Amino acid sequence: MSLVVLAACEKKGTKSPGAADIAVPPATFAASVEAPKVVAECDLQNQLPQFLAEFAPGAAPGAGAGAGKVLTMEITHVMGFGGGLYSGPKQVVVKGTLTAGGQVVGSFEAKRTTVTGGAFGGFKGTCSLLHRTAKAVAKDVSEWLPAPTMDAKLGEL
Repeated sequence: MSLVVLAACEKKGTKSPGAADIAVPPATFAASVEAPKVVAECDLQNQLPQFLAEFAPGAAPGAGAGAGKVLTMEITHVMGFGGGLYSGPKQVVVKGTLTAGGQVVGSFEAKRTTVTGGAFGGFKGTCSLLHRTAKAVAKDVSEWLPAPTMDAKLGEL
């Protein structure tokens, strides 16, 4: 019986449990993003990597020393006027590049939009709606990560 147990313990790698395969530094904002209040108040640059880690356990927010791959993301468009639900749709567009050993192994552009605040939507602010939209982008990216391609279009693209 012990041989069966040992056979089931096939070596999958030498990393300790929880070690990151992909470092995900904070996202950056493109110079073309004209939403200073969103940039200043919503913390999307840090929330996006955090949300990605929820869906992709091998992705670690931060500098990621020791990770084999690095995913850099740039927020290229934000639509998020103040006023929460009552000020129109909220939208996030993100471009990303996955590198391994300094070589680009994949790239994407992802877009998500929300037009409602859900249950009791009138009580949701602009940042919470943008967080929900960024979380949807992160889920899309997590589904792309296992088999990255070049110039992938994710989400609503």
